[in-house]
Amino acid sequence: MTSLNETTFYMLAWEIFTWLTAKSIFKLAITSQQCLNFMKDISFCKRQVQNMILKDDSEFFIQANTVLHFPHIPDENRINLLSLTDQELSSVIQPQSMEFLRDVRLLVSSGGLLFCRTSQRRPNHVEPFVVINPATGMKVEVSAPSGLSRGERDNSLKVVFGHNNNGDPFLMIIMIDIDGWDAIYKLMVYSFEEKKWRRKSQRGIDIGERNLFVENHVFFDDCICFLSDFYGGFTRKSEYYFPYILCYNIEEEKTQYLRLPRNANKGRNHSTCRMKIFPWDKCQTTTMCLVKFCKGQFTIWVWNKKGEKQEWVQILRKTLSDIGILEHVDVVGFTVMDGKTLVIVMENKKVYSYNLVSDGADHKVKKQKTATLISNNHGCNGWNFIMYSYSNTLAQIPNAVPIFYQA
Repeated sequence: MTSLNETTFYMLAWEIFTWLTAKSIFKLAITSQQCLNFMKDISFCKRQVQNMILKDDSEFFIQANTVLHFPHIPDENRINLLSLTDQELSSVIQPQSMEFLRDVRLLVSSGGLLFCRTSQRRPNHVEPFVVINPATGMKVEVSAPSGLSRGERDNSLKVVFGHNNNGDPFLMIIMIDIDGWDAIYKLMVYSFEEKKWRRKSQRGIDIGERNLFVENHVFFDDCICFLSDFYGGFTRKSEYYFPYILCYNIEEEKTQYLRLPRNANKGRNHSTCRMKIFPWDKCQTTTMCLVKFCKGQFTIWVWNKKGEKQEWVQILRKTLSDIGILEHVDVVGFTVMDGKTLVIVMENKKVYSYNLVSDGADHKVKKQKTATLISNNHGCNGWNFIMYSYSNTLAQIPNAVPIFYQA
């Protein structure tokens, strides 16, 4: 009976602990040998990653987009970790991890792992990419796909990075070489175990006559989506007079052009107009949203695809003052995180968050009236900020070594 009780207790503790953040597990491991044993169990770490992905990310990294081009920026002002709420950070980040992250550029985040581009000033023996777990302080360098020039490796790659159903990291690089109105599409998938890239596809695609904002893209339902530019230069008779979203299905190798909502085209030539696309619905990742900021007003639409019916649904149209931001300074950055939270960065380094779901997508939740000030100073120098949500996990990387390990 005792053995049965011990087994039951072990199984219950194992399951409960997989719902804790890496920070909480590290704290318990100081006094609990059982918790320390859990951390050495690969299946436990994978389950913890899967459970954390089901929950909303509680923090995000913010970094100036110029970090690799302006090395004179002080190290402590290059990158920072902020909470998505007005509460204190719930994550643990190893000091050596933050030191390492100050000299790389974040490209994408998933399940507690960060995929980064190393400095353009790197020595030849240093690989151009690296995957790091800031919580555990482990990393693995990733080579560039063979046959690509250094310029392509550094600037032209679109990265899809996530975790598959069994909790293993999944890395795919998509490259679109634009030449006039056509493009060469290349798709490479990386094997962490073999440390090799495998080419899955290469073919020509039609991207239309407009330029694509290739740095801002969304991947869902096997489709990679890019927003076109939205500037003038076309006559009304042109089929490309209005901007569009290019959706390319990597499995079926088919291209689809999505028109933007009618109101998204209004004021698109104004000097303050900015538009971006982001994933919508973090857990299912089944669609995307379009965010437009123009003349001090945010307008947001969600792409709704149900059966044969496809349409844009507007979920927000509010000015900064409508959501309680009374600052008379410019907005220098914005993003949507967890598929529901609008994050706004101001010129005076203040950062606000606004819950979009409670603003109309879920009428059972009390509507949020004002934005939440989550930081009085994000601590980064520069402009054109990039932001990636972060989940504190024990995610393991095959063939990983400590961050400052020297072979």
